[in-house]
Amino acid sequence: MSVYTLSTAILGSSDQQIEIVLSIIITLVFLGITFRSLLSAFHEYNTGRAIRENEPIPIADLTAASSPLEFEGVAQPTAENPPFSAPLSGIDSLLCKVRFQVEEMRSNRHGYKTKNVELNTQPFLVTDERRQVVVDPADAAVHLGGYQTTEKEGMVRKKRKQEKRLEPGDTVHVYGATITDEATEFGSETVGTVGACEETIEYQITKGSEENAVSSQNTQLLVSLFVATVTGAATLYLLYGLLLDLELVTSIL
Repeated sequence: MSVYTLSTAILGSSDQQIEIVLSIIITLVFLGITFRSLLSAFHEYNTGRAIRENEPIPIADLTAASSPLEFEGVAQPTAENPPFSAPLSGIDSLLCKVRFQVEEMRSNRHGYKTKNVELNTQPFLVTDERRQVVVDPADAAVHLGGYQTTEKEGMVRKKRKQEKRLEPGDTVHVYGATITDEATEFGSETVGTVGACEETIEYQITKGSEENAVSSQNTQLLVSLFVATVTGAATLYLLYGLLLDLELVTSIL
């Protein structure tokens, strides 16, 4: 019996074969999304737990502490990097995220779909009552809370831009950092520069306190679990359909 004859006996006609192969591909895609979402949920849970179980340390103690470092304070510009003007509001900022959305209308649903997100970053200072440290935001996950400024345009299919910022004077929480450059000048107020740590679960910068950082992780955890639940249910449904379509292949063989 040829391969074609065997496949026809098992899978049916050419149209049925194509339908089954497409179903297998779609099932594998949903399975991959489910697996990735579960990994993300596990990642977010571990990061949130690590933040909850550890207390931010004083900036003066950063150089003597082991990585990953967690601290918080007030964000300020460095001498080399003055605040920049945020694209929409023009407000002095140290970090800024802008998202571009297009209005979508489907049957009874109405909303906006995000087309692009831009993140503007630069090194900045974090200060507490005693010392200060330069934070390099490269490779950091940046969480700036809710969007603060919105601009809309268009008549038929509306577009909007939204902006959120870290401004000078805002409280900021940093987790998962390591000292990348320690200050050598005696008596310097700045202890050095921190950046991404290879040993950390995630290097992140959050506008607000440790409580805001934990809340941000919990939100991302719920989103990942929701996606995993939806795609997981779809995967099981598709697998059930495939088993019905194959019509007990083992008995044919």
